[in-house]
Amino acid sequence: MRFFKVAIIGGGASGLTSAVAFKKAGFDDFVVLERLDRVGKKFISTGNGQGNLTNVNISKNFYDSSVKGFFTAAIESYGYKEIESFYNFLGITLTTDSDGKVYPLSKQASSVLDVIRAYLAYKNTDIITDFFVTDIKKEDDAFIITSAKGDIIKAQTVLLCTGGSAQKQFDTDGNGYNLAKQFGHKITPVYPSLVQLKTDSPLIKGLRGLKADATVYAIGNGKVLKSAVGEVLFTDYGVSGNAIFKISGVLSKVNNPEVKISFIPELSLDELADKIEDRFINQPYLDVSDALTGLVNKMIGKQIVKNAIDCTSYQIAYLAKNFILPISGNLGFNYAQVTKGGVSVGDIDPVTMQSKLTSNLYVLGEVLDVDGDCGGYNLHWAFASAMSAVNDIINKG
Repeated sequence: MRFFKVAIIGGGASGLTSAVAFKKAGFDDFVVLERLDRVGKKFISTGNGQGNLTNVNISKNFYDSSVKGFFTAAIESYGYKEIESFYNFLGITLTTDSDGKVYPLSKQASSVLDVIRAYLAYKNTDIITDFFVTDIKKEDDAFIITSAKGDIIKAQTVLLCTGGSAQKQFDTDGNGYNLAKQFGHKITPVYPSLVQLKTDSPLIKGLRGLKADATVYAIGNGKVLKSAVGEVLFTDYGVSGNAIFKISGVLSKVNNPEVKISFIPELSLDELADKIEDRFINQPYLDVSDALTGLVNKMIGKQIVKNAIDCTSYQIAYLAKNFILPISGNLGFNYAQVTKGGVSVGDIDPVTMQSKLTSNLYVLGEVLDVDGDCGGYNLHWAFASAMSAVNDIINKG
């Protein structure tokens, strides 16, 4: 049985951040325990493989939790400048797109992982792969960590960095929740978030593969719960795209979920109706089906006209701004980018991420009941929560 001062359970984003931060601070007495045969496999998929590491617009406004504002201290202490410095230390140059999303200049998440792995190897970091933690017990002042194969590691401090339930192809099956429950932690209901939505609405018939920039609204029980601006992609099962991802999480736990799409948010309903009416009067050579041609994607425009109640300028304008789709579900955790819900943050210190129930147990990243919008915010949370824990441990000496 080997003994370490710190055991990091999980070699994903928060676990790897913790390992790099420890080594950078000159702290060596720790081990990373990874369930798979290699660390960072899920990390490679971030940003569609391009590595959306963070966002220049990082703020508490892009996060949600069952305890309002829990994430504020970590996000404000470890914001964009801090994560930029972290990656610059590793020699990774960052670039920003027009939406504020931050990527490595290579636009390859795998290249970032290669650099992190190389740094940790250079620093002789203890990493044990194929170590699936199935049990943790605390005896006296030490944690006894047992793997599925019966191997045992002993540690004074544990960082629980197991991830949530999203993207199960990386074995993120929610096992971290079971480990947290062994120490009395409650688990809030978990739902897929940043995920594609399903609908059987005839409104999308024939739109498969089409994209549009729009404002979308998540509606539950007739009330608007959240809105977002961005791309909407129509598919054979429903809708996808970054705007849909941003609102998907709040629709997982409401009755009568709907998505409202406004294809032309720049104009008011009356302004759009007047514009269409003007077209009817001054361009009589255009077919009615072309009422929205030049304002939206032509095929989407024809579909709107086709489904407008009586093809008047007002009804066409109304449907273009109120394209409502009843939502029948989502594609589930296998396709979700992140988990909504998790270890209740009511029993976690928001400054250090240490458990209030068990000393020297820290809970980080996606396993916590914290989720962010699409655009690098969730990977930044993994960074901020890890830095909060690491600096607390180092400051304790």
